[in-house]
Amino acid sequence: MARTSPSWTGGYVTEVEYTTSYFHELAPSHLRFATLVAGQTPTPVEGGFDYCELACGQGLTTLVLAAAYPQGRFVGMDFNPVQINRARQLAAEAGLKNVTFIDAAFLEMADLTLPQFDMIVLHGIWSWISEENQQAILDFLKTKLKLGGTSYVSYNCLPGWSAAAPMRELLFELANAASGSIFQRFTTAADQARAMAEKNALYFAANPQIKNRLDGLKTMSPNYLVHEYLNQEWRPLYHRNVAESMAEARMGYVGSATLQEQLPDISLPPAAREMLATVPQPAMRETMKDFWLNAQFRRDIYGRGVVPIAVGEQTQRAHALRYALRMPLAKCPLKVKLPIGEIELREAIYQPILNRLAEGPTTLAEILKLPAMATVRPQEATAAIGVLAAINYVFPAVSEAEQAAALPGVAALNKVLLRRVLEGRGTSVLAAAAIGSGVTIDALDLMLLAMMDQGQTDAANGAFQLLKANGRKVVKEGKELATDEENLAELRSVEVSLRADRLPLLRMLGIGV
Repeated sequence: MARTSPSWTGGYVTEVEYTTSYFHELAPSHLRFATLVAGQTPTPVEGGFDYCELACGQGLTTLVLAAAYPQGRFVGMDFNPVQINRARQLAAEAGLKNVTFIDAAFLEMADLTLPQFDMIVLHGIWSWISEENQQAILDFLKTKLKLGGTSYVSYNCLPGWSAAAPMRELLFELANAASGSIFQRFTTAADQARAMAEKNALYFAANPQIKNRLDGLKTMSPNYLVHEYLNQEWRPLYHRNVAESMAEARMGYVGSATLQEQLPDISLPPAAREMLATVPQPAMRETMKDFWLNAQFRRDIYGRGVVPIAVGEQTQRAHALRYALRMPLAKCPLKVKLPIGEIELREAIYQPILNRLAEGPTTLAEILKLPAMATVRPQEATAAIGVLAAINYVFPAVSEAEQAAALPGVAALNKVLLRRVLEGRGTSVLAAAAIGSGVTIDALDLMLLAMMDQGQTDAANGAFQLLKANGRKVVKEGKELATDEENLAELRSVEVSLRADRLPLLRMLGIGV
């Protein structure tokens, strides 16, 4: 018999659906590259693989990945039947045959007939569920993750949440005491908390940054906010807490899916690097790193029996991989602002790499053949491509053969997503065959792309007419444009820059439309 909790919701918010979001860290191409950067053996995907996303929400990430990896077999699981039904409908519209969506709670997973998986991922769930549900996930990982497989888990962490945790508790309690819809209750709670801050309640006086945090909630998605702050269960954790839990499932820590955090030279000040170099225990290093960064959210990769690789093999694998530019070349300056300050990338190494990738995806081995790279050592090129990926200039990409195989499914899904944009069921992402992932795209760009895909000769005017028919206006620099002339002029300006800069790059990334 399946175990049951007192309520099918387990204290989790179900009054509203979670946001329709895409998380690129869950892509096999990203997870494999992050594993390689960590000096571990990536989970193979070339000959077919099984992938599972727990708490998949409306399934957008799983759907994009299923389109991008036709050789993979994907399972998305969520306990909210409305969200699963939406995911199934979108999969059917796009004609995706390699993805299954299952309506099941964590406590019901043991009763399901499922294969073992090469990758099991869960984003934004671990801190928001009960210990009973966490144990159900650990049992699933222990029995369903293949040897050599990897898992991704993200969670709110300490010490970064230490100051704000009481604010979350206050919002939760105030919302529970309020009346109205869940959105109205959250708004009432946030307004009451801001009033307390304005009247100098000592908690807010002692933590002045919390008032700024409260003010920042005004710009966030209401669906996100109620899921973040109003779940019954909520516990930020130290890295050690999660690592010990994963050890129960016979899994060890591989590294962070946030690539920047794997590269101390660009993520930590010199004093931190010097101190951490003397700490032999990996778990202690991670904890100390979180204190240096005041980390409040972690994206961790764990593996079962994942084997470390020698530096030589790591370099060889990094050079054999293809890479793709993530943004137009003009938006990739060599002076980069980071949390530790501004750094300047060495022009002799980085500029030739960027220039070549602006022509299209290719391998690092091919880039090293360029005359401009003649004096660059292989290890320098390896380090450089890691930095470029960590600062979001570059995507790890898939092979040419994998890209070609993925393109039909990617094009079919993207056509459905763009059609839904015109129907008011917007998205924030399109699948990209070259990178085995998705690319997030601004709302206006998506609307213009949807118009182009429908054969509109004047995409800007088509978008303007659609916005006007729905009583909407273009928002520029946080303000709505007032007149029709201003709205249409802005849309025409955006279309010109889209066609000149962003659309060529999107097509190189393989969006198929």
